Amino acid sequence: MNRHRPWPSREACLDALRDGDGRGITVAVLDTGVDPRHPDFAALRFAGSWTVAMHGATPRVAAVEPRDPVGHGTAIAGIIHRMAPAAEILSVSVLGGDQRQHRHELIHEGALFAIRHGAALLNCSFGVPGTHYTLPLYRDWTDRAFRAGCGVVAASSNDDPDLPEWPAFLSHVLGVAAIDCAPGSFLCDPAHPVPLRTAGAGIRVPAPGGGHTTASGSSFAAAHATGMLARVMSRFPGLPPAFAREALLHLAQQGAAPADARPV
Repeated sequence: MNRHRPWPSREACLDALRDGDGRGITVAVLDTGVDPRHPDFAALRFAGSWTVAMHGATPRVAAVEPRDPVGHGTAIAGIIHRMAPAAEILSVSVLGGDQRQHRHELIHEGALFAIRHGAALLNCSFGVPGTHYTLPLYRDWTDRAFRAGCGVVAASSNDDPDLPEWPAFLSHVLGVAAIDCAPGSFLCDPAHPVPLRTAGAGIRVPAPGGGHTTASGSSFAAAHATGMLARVMSRFPGLPPAFAREALLHLAQQGAAPADARPV
């Protein structure tokens, strides 16, 4: 039996970006939690809410009632849901709280949990610098995600996209920086460790309490990129996230973004 899949044509990928809805794709939002009670999520396919906390020296994952005391994860999920409304959202809370000294271990355990529970994409709207202790942890779980066929999308540094941060600078990760452009438009710099630039300026996002606010930064650009990948993957069932990533970057190199896109 021929196991090789034909590479989608440029036209087919553009159609997927326009018409794909994320159906069949589970996106794990590794963040501060997601509040699915917001009116924007009336039609959300919610795959559950989990949190990672330290028990002694061991990080453990536990199911929790959905909540987001910060609002960041809800904003990120709102963008992904807007871009790919039929995708499932799995909330894994790894940020916030009073355990900052263990942040890297919490993220590591949360990412592995999401991979084990069938997430096709991990949205990581965060970044951390440093190499001595942090880099091996981030390299470990992003390598495991790649081997499991799970795509990782991560935000670059808001201060400077050239500043190495993890996981965005790792080779198996789609690093994303923010530009001022329409959602769904994007640019590519294939030689840069953070190759994708997409909408991250003045983005309307759900806010705690049921309202909305406007946000800017690479966190929100990463969510747009995750939504675009979910669209493409939903139109090509079985397409590995790594292939979808390359298709997206190829489209960007072919001029899929407007000429007036500007850095944030």
